[in-house]
Amino acid sequence: MALLLKSDEIWKILTMKACVESCREAYRVLGKGEAINRPRSHVHVSLGEPGLYYLMKSMEGILPATGVAAVRITSQLAHWFKAGGNLRKEKSNAVENGYLVGMVFLFDTESGKLLSIMPDAVLDWFRLGATNALAADYLARKDAQVLALLGTGNHARTQILGFIAVRGLKLIKVFSPNPEHRNKFCREMADRTNVEIRAVNTPAEAVSGADIVAAATNSRQPVLMEHWVRDGVHYSTILSYEAEPGLVNKADAVVVNLRDARGEIYSLPNDEVLSYYGGGKAPDYRAFSELAEIVVGSARARSSPQEKTLFINNLGAGIQFAAVANVVYREARERKMGEEVSDRFFLHEVAK
Repeated sequence: MALLLKSDEIWKILTMKACVESCREAYRVLGKGEAINRPRSHVHVSLGEPGLYYLMKSMEGILPATGVAAVRITSQLAHWFKAGGNLRKEKSNAVENGYLVGMVFLFDTESGKLLSIMPDAVLDWFRLGATNALAADYLARKDAQVLALLGTGNHARTQILGFIAVRGLKLIKVFSPNPEHRNKFCREMADRTNVEIRAVNTPAEAVSGADIVAAATNSRQPVLMEHWVRDGVHYSTILSYEAEPGLVNKADAVVVNLRDARGEIYSLPNDEVLSYYGGGKAPDYRAFSELAEIVVGSARARSSPQEKTLFINNLGAGIQFAAVANVVYREARERKMGEEVSDRFFLHEVAK
């Protein structure tokens, strides 16, 4: 029987600590050459308005030692537009306002059986928070206590939970352009974490005195600036666009999620969508270490308290969803949560 799970059930199951450790193990086996990861692919079709596209996104990962494989698929409308001088992307669909379509399918690699289908959103937020936290565990100073966070969306929430899971943070300073939104966000997260979380009026005020500076935005242009760079600070992004090139150049150690700079991007011939991905030119990350290499120790992490470090979470990885979905599935079975569906719905007869 396959298990169907809902987002509210996943919220009840997932903890950031479990996500960080499951991702640590996934990156460990990937770094040893014992896992298979396919980065995301984006398939676009223009909907006739400037910057508006149908977008299908997918990625897969297989963790042989754990015995699971996962596929993550989203189906959505993507709208690129300028706001405050920055290029941004918003996702939507016409099914129900405020909701997106996305699923993760988890399979058993020994039998081929479908184990579970679950919405992707909560998994997405947690796997990204866990991945940036995992990088910070190797790259941030052990005594880091102050976090600066730019952004107040869903990913920003799990970035906070992730950094708290790996460092003893005492103060988090938060900036986003909307004062009402950032104040509400800070009240919510302070109640949730029991850490002092302070809304500030400018990005510069947020980064002043911070030990970790993290961006969690949907901006397609830099929000982490070169002139902010200070010794001993760890910088963190959830998008490759968020750090200025000068900041990248000044960092003593730069780690990327995957050296594959942007995954696979498909569109009809002569479509302008590539211009929203850096004009079709992928950044060159060949000189940087991958997170999996840091985890297995084949590349160096922070080597002194004075070093400036940077993690660029440049590309989604299928193994993240395999790791986190497996945590959810095992715990849901243990708690007897979710709805079972007969395997017969997902089988077809082999032609004779």
